[in-house]
Amino acid sequence: MKPILIDTPHCGLGDLIVNIWCLHSAKAAGIEAKLSPRNNLDLVRAFGVTPEDLSLDPGPRHYAKPRQRTGDWFQELRLTHGRTELSRFDAWCAFRGLGRLKPVRPPYCEHPSMGQWAQQAWEWADGGSDSRRRVILFPHSSSFDRDWPKAYWIDLAHALSKQGFHTLALAPGNASVRGFPSGINGQPVERVLALIARAHAVIANDSGGAHFAGTIGRPTLAICGAAKGSVVFAHMSDVAEWVAVARSRVPCVGCHFSPEHGWRAACFEGCQALLRLAPDEVEERFLDFWKRRGPQAGKEAQWASGNG
Repeated sequence: MKPILIDTPHCGLGDLIVNIWCLHSAKAAGIEAKLSPRNNLDLVRAFGVTPEDLSLDPGPRHYAKPRQRTGDWFQELRLTHGRTELSRFDAWCAFRGLGRLKPVRPPYCEHPSMGQWAQQAWEWADGGSDSRRRVILFPHSSSFDRDWPKAYWIDLAHALSKQGFHTLALAPGNASVRGFPSGINGQPVERVLALIARAHAVIANDSGGAHFAGTIGRPTLAICGAAKGSVVFAHMSDVAEWVAVARSRVPCVGCHFSPEHGWRAACFEGCQALLRLAPDEVEERFLDFWKRRGPQAGKEAQWASGNG
């Protein structure tokens, strides 16, 4: 009997992280499975995927163009909007024939050189302070429909700085971090993960950054518009929460990309639920989140360590 193939046809890093959860959960249940990482070998190695776990050539029927909707996505939509709402993790496991699995968190495996670099970067960002208030911001995503406005992110960063937090904005490639108190762009994924491992909280769009942080085990607040946080982040609910505008203000919030629930052509260029979520609302929610899940909530020993 051939191993069950776990492919990542969408090519998104957040999607790959969910599939890494599926792989480790299947292995823990005694199910033989292989993961197709779509060339993201640095990322899968960082989360405990071995060469024996990989299938680098999944076969022609599993290939898809970037952003093309495929079977796992349609399964998620069908189950999300059905009578019984399933999480993305559960829906994708069901689509692949893995059954209902208990989510097993992938181990974070860090090279010492990455840790040394990240520690120096944080010392630069927080001025050498031995603070337990390091917060990473991920103000970018792979698509406009998931982006909370950048101006809002900058306002949030400065508001948190006034509250005594050391914020560090991370951006991909040549994306600008202008306007933030501290920011770094264009770093390889191993460095990004090492920075997250030394943070005490993360705020992110519905993006790969949120999945990185929640998988490493850092308290993570995701800013959601179209996406249902209860679907996307349910498998790591011990560390991840989400914030969204009230449905009374934007009835289509949490449409989960379904035209029947409010998704329309304009959403590709910006989500009204994100546009109407103000920085002070996210700040208030984060401060409550911090009181409940930050280091002072009794978990400092776990979160302050490099790979806690």
